[in-house]
Amino acid sequence: TGDIKAADSANTEAIQILEKADQTASEENESRESDSDANRAVAQARRRMLARAYLYQALFVAREGNPMGALEWFNRSEQILTDELAITPDDVQLQRSLAEVHAAIGFHWTGSPAPERGRPYVEQSLQRRLQIVQNGDANEYDEHNLARSHWDMGYAYRLDAAKQSGQVRNDLFDNALSEYEKSLAILNKLVEQHPTSLRFQQTLGEVHASIGTIHFNRNKRGNLSADERRANDLKALEAYKQSLAIRERMVQQNPGVGRLEYILSRGYMQVATQQKLLGDQDDALANYNRTLAIRRRMLEENEGDIRMQTGMATLLSNIGLIHLDRENGATSALSHFQEAEQIQREVVERAPHIPRNRYLLANHLLNIGLAKRYNGEYRASANQILAAKKATPGDPEQMLVIARHQAKLAALAKDADDEAKDEILTDAIQTIRGLLNAETIDLEELSHPDFDFIRSIPAIKELLTSDASDTKR
Repeated sequence: TGDIKAADSANTEAIQILEKADQTASEENESRESDSDANRAVAQARRRMLARAYLYQALFVAREGNPMGALEWFNRSEQILTDELAITPDDVQLQRSLAEVHAAIGFHWTGSPAPERGRPYVEQSLQRRLQIVQNGDANEYDEHNLARSHWDMGYAYRLDAAKQSGQVRNDLFDNALSEYEKSLAILNKLVEQHPTSLRFQQTLGEVHASIGTIHFNRNKRGNLSADERRANDLKALEAYKQSLAIRERMVQQNPGVGRLEYILSRGYMQVATQQKLLGDQDDALANYNRTLAIRRRMLEENEGDIRMQTGMATLLSNIGLIHLDRENGATSALSHFQEAEQIQREVVERAPHIPRNRYLLANHLLNIGLAKRYNGEYRASANQILAAKKATPGDPEQMLVIARHQAKLAALAKDADDEAKDEILTDAIQTIRGLLNAETIDLEELSHPDFDFIRSIPAIKELLTSDASDTKR
């Protein structure tokens, strides 16, 4: 952390020096009728250095947890490079630099409230990098950058899919997989040619993990059969295991490197999550504990690092879910969920403008509600669900999960004749009505067993009948 702050300070000073020199040179040039080739070359080099410094500044700001604040610096860098490329359009290094900036802008838009604005930048970066490779001016790093752009495009499609349902959603997932496969084809060749390259191996591992996430996400929505869900879970597990094997190899080749150990911990967690879904609780807990040992040590060494805090919170929730499935495990699970919520709430307080931070906080609140439900504390569970509903950035998949929690809780409260059953039922009806009216979910998604009781309620039956009639018309 200290090294990063020192680098940030040095880069800020460099920007001040370069901007002052650029302004002075511009003022001097205005007083001259012509300028020498040497002066133009110096000015060109200075402008490129300034563009690079702006790019670094954007990355520093983004690391502080403010991707939107970083966009101002990215845009400054983009403007300089665009102007320079207009003068020398065949300059390959300028093309590389502009593609890098466009990729960064696209990535940071994906972490904003308007992630769809990132795809045009990702596409620009992809096309520029593809052109560099096709023109025969490329080296292995250009090919790696092209692979990363295909990976970025896959991520953009994946984000779009999260907002859709039905066949449109499946088609977007297929598009994402297609981009990931293109990336894998390039990366497998690069790793074969350069087997000790950490950069190439790391990206290869990340792309395999992204493929796993696609298969995992297919199960989040839609009326899938048990066999279809299991098939998706098995595909996800296989992809995550391929990613983990690469990450383990990197750590074995380079022991003691914190960055690689953190990446390895992610691999253990991804595999563990799938093992849990497939019923392999013991192996899942073992892999979660491997992750926990790495994460606690690294969080102590990097106090206040938002990425590590969010990762730790997610890990604690996952461990809690395993305890929740065990006999008399609700108390232990609740302890893990509450620690996760406390960590994530601190992250949200520091960076409330990032939707993913609020999404994760809502997840942890839902898990606390789940533990309360297991303990028969129905009103307390309902309060946690309402807190999650307030915290969520409105992600359609998460709103569907919230509705499922409320519907299941309403059924249990009714069967137990709990004193809060009427309030809980009202909460569930209100959420489902809002989602249907806003067309956030499809009717078929209410066929999930968790909605069995709520579908029998007259207010919901009337709403479903009305929507079905509208669909036929």
